[in-house]
Amino acid sequence: MSWSWVSPTSRTPAPAASRRRESPALDIIHLLQEKGARVFYHDPHIPSFSHDGFAMTSVKTLDLTLTEADCVVIVTNHAAYDWDTVRSKAKVIVDTHNPLRRH
Repeated sequence: MSWSWVSPTSRTPAPAASRRRESPALDIIHLLQEKGARVFYHDPHIPSFSHDGFAMTSVKTLDLTLTEADCVVIVTNHAAYDWDTVRSKAKVIVDTHNPLRRH
């Protein structure tokens, strides 16, 4: 199973590394990978990151993220996303910050 999420880290730009380390997305990544999931992400503000021995690079296009994932987990409510597009293209969505309810 592949899992993807929109916004894997806080809305804070990359220089605020201490906030990024506190992001709940990092726990989500770790737990899903422990279960054998193929995890990838899209974030227009964080092109790549490394944490606790693993590194990831953002998928270049949101469409690829949405169509490839079995489930999309929304960890942050970025204003940059068209939430109607996310809703229409994702197979399954776990919305942890309610942007879909607001749009």
